[in-house]
Amino acid sequence: QLGGLANRGKQKTLMLDRGNRDVIIDTASSGTNFAYFFEIYPYIEFRFVKFFNFKVSYEMLYIGRVALADHQLYYHKTSHPLNHDGHVIYHGLYAALQFNF
Repeated sequence: QLGGLANRGKQKTLMLDRGNRDVIIDTASSGTNFAYFFEIYPYIEFRFVKFFNFKVSYEMLYIGRVALADHQLYYHKTSHPLNHDGHVIYHGLYAALQFNF
């Protein structure tokens, strides 16, 4: 599968000093961009008999160009645009036994 997403991001950062008296950073930004995703799901299935089979698969989901919280804090500016260059990947190997009745 392959597709597109509308990514709406909003971020506010308020950083104070140790005594909470002086403001170090106070920013707020928001924005929308086009993100994308793809998913792959290759698998092998072994049918031993009519009612029993074994399946091994690898699944991967990738989402690119999204705003992630850990990429939003900048120390060198007081105002900045939202960073939409993050990505997320979920993947894993799966095995299953299936009995059909």
